[in-house]
Amino acid sequence: MSYPLSVIKMALPVCFALRIPVAIWGPPGSGKTQMAQQLARELEAKMYTLNLATMEPTDVGGHPYPIQRGDRTLLSWIHSDDAIPFVTPEREDELSILFADEFDRCPQQTQNPFMNLMWEREINGRKLCPSTMIVCAGNGTTDSGTTPITEAMATRCVHLYVNSATPQALEGWDGWAQRQGVDPWMRAFARYRQNLIVGKDPTYIEIQRPNQRTAYNAYLITQFCKTVPWGREVLEPLVYGAVGQLSGREMIAFWKMSDAAPTAQEIVANPLTTPVPLDVGVLWALGRYLIDAAGNGGAGEKTKYTEAFATYALRWPEEARADWMRTASTKLPSLVGTKQFREWESHFVAA
Repeated sequence: MSYPLSVIKMALPVCFALRIPVAIWGPPGSGKTQMAQQLARELEAKMYTLNLATMEPTDVGGHPYPIQRGDRTLLSWIHSDDAIPFVTPEREDELSILFADEFDRCPQQTQNPFMNLMWEREINGRKLCPSTMIVCAGNGTTDSGTTPITEAMATRCVHLYVNSATPQALEGWDGWAQRQGVDPWMRAFARYRQNLIVGKDPTYIEIQRPNQRTAYNAYLITQFCKTVPWGREVLEPLVYGAVGQLSGREMIAFWKMSDAAPTAQEIVANPLTTPVPLDVGVLWALGRYLIDAAGNGGAGEKTKYTEAFATYALRWPEEARADWMRTASTKLPSLVGTKQFREWESHFVAA
């Protein structure tokens, strides 16, 4: 899925807040750099731009040089503080955007040190400023002469794809053109003959993959999007950008169903009448949530909760009920002494 730059611009602060690197993919001239510059101005952040296509490993990791310590020769590193916002006494609290352009033209030998910088936020003894936000940009399959991105590198980013051929995209271009002083006749021509200005909708091949790391990033994104007014607008591109469209679609659907499930407090108040979710997957997730709630996050079991949840679980379909009783009995000590557990156990043994 691809999105107008206006949507991508709204999505970036979520990744900034979570300190997840972002990769923006779009055709040459689609406005990726200008969008990042505009966002930097709005955030009052300093922007550092790297052209990864021209960089050597030492440009990222530093230039090694030997130093003598007694009888030992040690290796140290010289870094450029002008190119990369490493911590210095003068700018420890600096807010900045590290914009890595030509991400997909980065030589393979330069990918490893840059990957380390992206994820660990430090390399060879130098740390990025804590408030540095990392944005990469590339053309991907929309252009030739690119370098394949390793899976290790790809799974360290949320990937957002630019759609420059929608009415929304054209509206964004019109606003940018107006700010640049472009005459009204040219902006009108862009609306009249849109295909001659923005071209066709580009086709992308997703490079993000679902795994433990990207799934956790997607989880952090869903949690954060609940807390901001525009969260629903950017949830889809960000989750898709973390784990891919196929996995992301199912994840969002499951999250929405789970979000609509009853709370622990509702079940404790009315265990016999609180509705039971119909989806088996949501019921499984609800069961784990109830075990956590009764266990009070490891701070001690709430016996009242355990009894209420056991009463509620007796109303579940047989397989889900058995799974919950077995799992909960290993984590909630008082459960096996309840009449609800004995009732389930007697029916289960009889069956």
